[in-house]
Amino acid sequence: MQKLLESFYQTNNMKKNQFKKEERFSLIEAKKIAEDILEQLKPHCERIEIAGSIRRNKSDIGDIDLVCIPKKYETGLFSTGIATVLDNFEKVKGDLIYGQTRNAIRIHPKGITLDCYFCESDNYGLIKTIRTGSENFNRAVLVPAINSAGYKCKDGYLTFEDEIIEVKEEESLFKLIRLGYVEPEKRN
Repeated sequence: MQKLLESFYQTNNMKKNQFKKEERFSLIEAKKIAEDILEQLKPHCERIEIAGSIRRNKSDIGDIDLVCIPKKYETGLFSTGIATVLDNFEKVKGDLIYGQTRNAIRIHPKGITLDCYFCESDNYGLIKTIRTGSENFNRAVLVPAINSAGYKCKDGYLTFEDEIIEVKEEESLFKLIRLGYVEPEKRN
C-alpha cells in the first residue's frame, strides 16, 4: 500500500505540476467552483462527492478532488454522460473510457486543476478516504492501520488474502482496520 501511494503521488504530482497553474484559491472560491462542477456531474453519476483539501476545509486550495461512480457513458462524436461535462475542460490526463478510466485530470477555465477519481460501489469508501487525504495522514495513520489489520490495497481495492473486501463507505474502512473514525478536518 505504501509503495502504491508513493507511486501514485509521484506519478500524478509530477504530471499535474507540469500543467498546473501556480495560482492558489481560497476555500470559499474553490468550494464554489467544486460545487458547480459537482452539480453539472451529478446527473451523470450514481454517486459523487468532493474530497481532498476542500473536504478537509483547508484555507488554501490548489486543486479540486472529486470521487464518483459514473453512470454508463460514451465518448467521441456522440459523447454522453460524464464525458459531456469533463470534455469541456482542458485535458491533462485520462482518456474517458467507461469501466477503465480510474482518474481524469482537467483544468477548469478559472485555472484550478480538477482531479476526478472513478470507482465502483465496492471501493468507493476506500477511494474517498485516500483521496480525502491528507498525504501525511495516509502515510502516517491510514497505511499503517491497513497493514497492521492484515489488509492490502490492490488495483484500487482493499484485499485480504487476495479476496476483494467491499468498502462502500469511509466509516466501513475505519471499522475494518480497527481505527476510530477521524473527521476529515482532523486529517491534516
